[in-house]
Amino acid sequence: MTLILTDALDLLALAFLTVGFIALWHLRRRREKRTQPAKTLPATQMQASNRSGQRRGMDIAPPLVMAVPVLVLLLVWFGGVMSPGLSTSPGLSLIQPGVLTVGTTTSFPQQTYTDPKTHKAAGFDTDLITAIAQQMGLQVKIVPMDFVQLIPNLNSRKVDVVIAAYPLKDLASSVQSVPYLAPREIVLGSARNTASFQFKKLSDLCGHTVGVQKDSVEDITLRNINCNKDLTITIKELPDADAVAHALAHGQVDATYQDSPTSVYYMTSFPGSFIPLGKMKGTEEGILIRGGNSGIFNAVQAAFHRVVQDNMYNMLLTKWGLTNDKLPS
Repeated sequence: MTLILTDALDLLALAFLTVGFIALWHLRRRREKRTQPAKTLPATQMQASNRSGQRRGMDIAPPLVMAVPVLVLLLVWFGGVMSPGLSTSPGLSLIQPGVLTVGTTTSFPQQTYTDPKTHKAAGFDTDLITAIAQQMGLQVKIVPMDFVQLIPNLNSRKVDVVIAAYPLKDLASSVQSVPYLAPREIVLGSARNTASFQFKKLSDLCGHTVGVQKDSVEDITLRNINCNKDLTITIKELPDADAVAHALAHGQVDATYQDSPTSVYYMTSFPGSFIPLGKMKGTEEGILIRGGNSGIFNAVQAAFHRVVQDNMYNMLLTKWGLTNDKLPS
């Protein structure tokens, strides 16, 4: 939207400038034609000459009138370039004008994690929300926090939006969402210890120890699995994805249950160490916005659609190896 607005202002300013230059050129030609050697004129011609001088003074008005809107347009355009967020942020109720403050959790590799080199948030989610903010004419401020604090901080206006591999299943009614990814759920096992592990459905995890991220959708799902009386799922709740993978690699759990971007990341990073025991349909993940904040919701939704149309969405999916988790059209 910002790009379209800027282009329109450019074209309008160019049109005004063109008309102004044409008016000046005509004025100059008319003056050249009227220029004559000085000589004494009869009274009647003197009056005509005075009227001609008045007309020449009036001829200056068109270019002066044209100059005013041109200057205004150029000031608006310059202001939009220097502070792009200020031209689009009014009405969005942002915490900081011109800046989209984003809450995230850096514990989901491939989607949102801490880059070991820059020590800053990185991943598909980070790149996507940055592209969306650019479409909105805003800068981005990433605020890492614990997963369980995402919605409370969103509702208390500590962040404008949340993007953190957040599943939309059973989403709190206090928030709105813009879906952006459709990952699967994957049960991983150790390549060294799967001979006796037969898996077809989640209840087959009964009698086994399974590693999950604490308070994740996978953690909640496993808590609700009904097992036989003599078998239960021993759920090992861990703080982040690295801890879950470490537990599986060192035989502390029989399997892990995480979404496909995270599971594929560890299978790729440690080839031959982990194998998928089963894949299941997951739940869509979305960008979260406070309920009732239609300004930010509509702006984020429109910007996401623009990112998809510009093919940036597909480019980011390819960059982070998430093409199989693309949101259905």
